[in-house]
Order: sequence, then structure tokens, then C-alpha cells
Amino acid sequence: MKILILCMGVACLFDLWQYRIPNICILCGLFIRIIVCIKEGPEQLPVLFLQMLIVFCFFYPFYLCRGLGAGDVKLFMLMAAYLTEEKLIAGLLLTFFLAAAVSLIKMLYCPTCRERFLYFLRYVRKLMLTGVADTYEVDKTKTETLIRLALPAFFSVVCVTFGGVI
Repeated sequence: MKILILCMGVACLFDLWQYRIPNICILCGLFIRIIVCIKEGPEQLPVLFLQMLIVFCFFYPFYLCRGLGAGDVKLFMLMAAYLTEEKLIAGLLLTFFLAAAVSLIKMLYCPTCRERFLYFLRYVRKLMLTGVADTYEVDKTKTETLIRLALPAFFSVVCVTFGGVI
């Protein structure tokens, strides 16, 4: 678990600093987890890869429609490699709960965030009325509207690991 928290912490710092999570950070964590898994018993490897694949398949559509960044999906896969199913689900739910709270606070204090939310509502309304999914435009130059999930994910991992959430 210390390796997971270390990798998540480094990913969080990079996300806050550069608005991206380096692949090397995720790959180091996965490599160490695979090595430990092989040492403890290679029969755990299929479960590890299956859990990561399930997380990838669940979140990849959100990446395709630009609801999540690639680094966020990789971070969730890293969580899946280390956490049990129960802790993973609790951690993911807590991550999105914390991110929703951050979003609400940002919308209260940032006019650009409110505009972005209204754009999203108009997009969903048009999708529902016409059934046509246009490209959902995200202006990444307006960094104040981005919700970075690495920090909520880091806190959720710490909570489910040490805080007794599960």
C-alpha cells in the first residue's frame, strides 16, 4: 500500500503542477505491483489484470467523450491493481464525491465554471432532444474549469487504506 500511496502522491503533485500525470509514475507502480504479485503467488495475476481491465473498460468511454483525462483512467487502473474490490469501489465513489464537492465550490466562486456547467447542460439537452452527439468541446486553456481527480483520488486511497472507510 505504501507504493500505491507514494505513486498516487507523486501523480497528484504532477497533476497539480503540470495538469498531467506522467506515464512513468503509473508504470512504476504497476511494475512493482506485478513483481510483488509474482513473488506472493502468480495465481493472483489474472485477478489483478482482470480488475484493471474492468476499471479500464468502465472509464474508457468517459475518456472518449472527454469527461476524464487519460491520466485519471490510468490512476484508477493503478488503484485497481492494489486495492481489493470493496476498497476500490469505496475509493472510486469517494473520489467522485470529493470531486463533486470541489466542483460545486468552484461553481460558486468562479463565473467561468458556471458558464462551463451551463454549456454542459445545453449539450445534454440537445443530445436528448435530437439524439445526435456532437463533439463536446473542452477548452483546456481555461485551467480554472478543469477538475483534477488526482487529489481526490489520493485522499480516497488514504481514507480507504488507513481511515477505516471500508
